[in-house]
Amino acid sequence: MTRLIQVLGILSLAGILALCRFSWFSGDDLCFKIELARYSVLDKAWLQYLHWDGRSLGLASLLQLFCLKYFSAPVITFIWASAFIANSFLVLKIAAIDKPVPENKISMVSIALLSSMMWLGMWKLIPDILYWPTGGWYVVMCLLGLFWIYFISIEIRAENFSRKKYFSVFIISFICGNNSHNFIVPLLLFGLIELLHSMFFMNNKRAVYFILSALSGLILSAYIVMLAPGNIERLHAVSWTGFNASFLMNCFLVFTKYMYWLLLLICFYPLLLWMNGKNIFASLRFSNLKFSKLNSMSSFVNLMYSQRYLIAALSTVMVFSATSFFAVPRTALFFAVLMIIYALQKNNLIQGKMKTNRFMFGGSAFLFMFLIIIIFEMIKVNALKEKLNNRESLYKLNPGKDVIVDPIIDSEIPFAFIFVDISPDSSYWVNRCVALHSGLKTVRTF
Repeated sequence: MTRLIQVLGILSLAGILALCRFSWFSGDDLCFKIELARYSVLDKAWLQYLHWDGRSLGLASLLQLFCLKYFSAPVITFIWASAFIANSFLVLKIAAIDKPVPENKISMVSIALLSSMMWLGMWKLIPDILYWPTGGWYVVMCLLGLFWIYFISIEIRAENFSRKKYFSVFIISFICGNNSHNFIVPLLLFGLIELLHSMFFMNNKRAVYFILSALSGLILSAYIVMLAPGNIERLHAVSWTGFNASFLMNCFLVFTKYMYWLLLLICFYPLLLWMNGKNIFASLRFSNLKFSKLNSMSSFVNLMYSQRYLIAALSTVMVFSATSFFAVPRTALFFAVLMIIYALQKNNLIQGKMKTNRFMFGGSAFLFMFLIIIIFEMIKVNALKEKLNNRESLYKLNPGKDVIVDPIIDSEIPFAFIFVDISPDSSYWVNRCVALHSGLKTVRTF
C-alpha cells in the first residue's frame, strides 16, 4: 500500500505539470507580447508602474514579463505549476515550525496530497494561476511571501543574530515585499505580531532588532508598491467610491466570495481530519480561543501569536475595502494558503499518520480520483488545442487579410484553463490583439 500511494503521488504531481503542454497564448498574453516586441522587459515594467500596477517593479512581475517575451506558453505555465507545487512544500514546512519537534523532512506523499487537494479545491482559481501565461505570476508572488514567512520564523527560532543577518533579512524582505497589494498587508501584520511576541516573551533584544530590520524592508517595498502612480490610474479606470462607511460591507463581500470560490477546498478538510484519525466535530471547534483569560497585554499578544495565520488570512480582504471589483479568483490564493497553514497547525496535520490503513486508503483513493480528473482534462483540452492549432494555420495562410473562424463554445473549454475568445465584432480588444499579433487585417467569428 505504501508503494501504491507513492506511485500515485508521483503521477499526481506529474499530471499537474503535464497539463502545461496544452497551454496557449490568448487575450492578455497576446497584448503583452505585442508590447514586449516594442519594449524591453525593464521598460515595460516601468511603463506599467507608471500607468497601471505598483507591483510591476517586483521580482514576480519581471519574471512574468521575461517569460512572456522569450518563452512559449507551455514553458511559462510549467514554471507556474512548479511554483505551485513549491508553495505546497512551503505550506507544510511553515505549518511544522511550531511543532515540539519540527519536521526536517517533508515526504513526497504529503506534498503530492496537499498539492492535489489545493489544485482540485482551488478549481475556480486554477485557470487564473496555473495554465494562464499572464496570470500565473500570482503563484510566484505567493511563493515569495511564504518564503519570507518561513525564513523569518526559522531565523527567530534559531536565535543566531548578527549585523549580517539584519542586513540580509532587510534585503530579503525588500524583495519579497514587492508583492500583491493584498499579500503585503498580511505579511506586515504577521511581522508585527512576531515583533510583539519577541518583545513580551523572548529575552533577546537581537530578535527584536532582527524583526525590525525585516519590517523595515517590507515597509519600504510596500511604500513603492502602494504609492505607484499606476495604482491611481487603475482605480480611475473602474467605478469605486473610495474608503468610506462601506468598509466592513466590502470586506464581508470579498470574504464571502473567497469562501464560495474555495468551498470545495473547505470540504476536503474533514476528509484530511478523518485520514489522520481525528475527531472531525471536535477538531472543527475553535476551542483554543480562550478569550476569558485575556487579563493582560501579554495574554492578548499570546492569543494573537497563536492565531497569527488566521489573522493574516482574514487581513487579505482589507485591500478591497474600497471596492470589491478587484477581488477576482486569483486574489483568493493568499487567503487560501494562510488558512491552510492555520488549519494544518490547529490539528497537527503536517505529515499525517502515514502508516495507518485509514491514511493509506484515503490518500490513495483521493489521488486516484485526482488522476482520473487530470486525464479527462487532458482529453478535453487536447481537442480544444487542435482547434486552436487549426486557427493558427489559417492565420498563417492569410496574412494581411480579413479572417473569419468558427467560435469556441464554453462547453469546449476545460475548467482548468482560461480562454477569452474572439467575438463577431472585429473591433473587440481580443480580436485586435489576435489580428495584430498574427499579422491579419481583421479577425472575427461567424
